[in-house]
Amino acid sequence: MRGASRWLLPLLGSKKHAPESVEHVFIAIADHFEPFHKTDRAGGVERMKRWLKEYPESIKPWVNQGGLHPRHTHFFPIEQYDAEVVSMLRDLCAMTGSETEVHLHHKDDTSETFRDKMRLGIEQLRNHDFLGPNGEFCFVHGDWALANCHPEGKHCGVDDEIAILKELGCIADLTFPSAPSLTQPKRVNSIHYVAEKPLHEGSDAKVGSTGERDRLLLIQGVTVMRWSKRKWGLLPSLENSDLTKANPPTPDRWALWLKHAPRVQGMEKWAFIKLHSHGATPWNSDMLLGEPMKKFREFLERQPQKIHWVTAREMVNLIHAAENGARDFVPELLHTGYAPPLTRK
Repeated sequence: MRGASRWLLPLLGSKKHAPESVEHVFIAIADHFEPFHKTDRAGGVERMKRWLKEYPESIKPWVNQGGLHPRHTHFFPIEQYDAEVVSMLRDLCAMTGSETEVHLHHKDDTSETFRDKMRLGIEQLRNHDFLGPNGEFCFVHGDWALANCHPEGKHCGVDDEIAILKELGCIADLTFPSAPSLTQPKRVNSIHYVAEKPLHEGSDAKVGSTGERDRLLLIQGVTVMRWSKRKWGLLPSLENSDLTKANPPTPDRWALWLKHAPRVQGMEKWAFIKLHSHGATPWNSDMLLGEPMKKFREFLERQPQKIHWVTAREMVNLIHAAENGARDFVPELLHTGYAPPLTRK
């Protein structure tokens, strides 16, 4: 795989955790939710109508601790803002407890042009009652190129993007993993803080350490070799936490996620599983809204751990709760720290 020399050795040395040590598993789907991908405006509206019809029904049978249904996080591409579509997304979030955060594809920007794009996008989303009461937001970078990390300088242009995101109110980045992309940092399967490039440097989230919060929190999903699914019957495929029609959630993927999901150091009985998808496309909607996800949720109900489907913001709050010394989960922790958007009121 192209770029594997950057992350293969860290991947092979990544820490493994004993599944039996885990009591609570927090799952967040960071959906790069792009209704206009490979379609026109009318197609995007139809995709939103499908989600409004099918998503509330798909989560109705499942209830987490605290009486909460599974919740989705829609990272909406702010450069594709459309008032009608985002209003439909607001209705979906209000109906289901899901949340919408900031996604941006851009290239060849300066610090100032990036600020301008972000400020406009944040204002537009807040006009629909999204993001935190003070404009706090989670972020996913389009084309994976956070902080101009593509070695060829593609899909960004802004070396000081981390500092600007913090300045604008970003509470966490959920871009990675991106392997096999060349943008994948050398550090894998981690929850850590960064102040600037390179993205693999910085301090791990750990119990008792709250002094890093002037830096940006990076929450990565699992990256690992998947021996149960081999190429040409010989080589392992790459598990990178991506949910697609061709690669839906399955019991063998769950086993890898549980073993390799990052923890807050000193609080290993909580596992944080960050998945991603491009769920607005019809082929991936079939998986997320249909039988593959239903069967996976049925499988999870038979697991010994307590499973919690959470939003990106809620996962950030839980990470900080673990750092602050919380020893057990109570539903109040989901909103302790960063308050929910108005769509959750």
